[in-house]
Amino acid sequence: MKIVIFILLTVVQFSHEFSVMPGIIHGNETTIQKHPWIVSIQFLGKHFCGGSIISNDTIVTAAHCVTELLVKSYRVVAGITNLNDSASSTKYSVKSFLIHSQYDLEIPRDYDIAILKVSGYKLSLFSENNTYLHNWCFLIRCNLLPCHQNGRWFLKELLLYHQDGV
Repeated sequence: MKIVIFILLTVVQFSHEFSVMPGIIHGNETTIQKHPWIVSIQFLGKHFCGGSIISNDTIVTAAHCVTELLVKSYRVVAGITNLNDSASSTKYSVKSFLIHSQYDLEIPRDYDIAILKVSGYKLSLFSENNTYLHNWCFLIRCNLLPCHQNGRWFLKELLLYHQDGV
């Protein structure tokens, strides 16, 4: 449960536009090796939101990060500690997305969750050997996450989205 809370808090922390200091999580220096599920969501080569890998082609992020008219122009950048170190990164295009159906810009804190499907190569950081990612996906599949703001039914919606390959 602590891992799930950590991942969700990390997504919220990383979702503030242009406010993330590279290599810092909760005030402590870190590396991508310690938090391999963290990705940068970019538009026109600039970081504006963060996300977490939840499967080999799916990212969870905040709904306020997803602008329907622009989302297909987003790039998901994985495998970097420093946002300026793009040489060692892997970039993915967004092929589709799903915003929580009850998310409302007028009440931006409620249901503020979305998922992005990436195209091209699979996200290589997802594997059975990665305990954090494996546990995160297990919790979603078994519907064990708490149903606070995003609601238990959204997890079912997310699973259907993931299984159908939308």
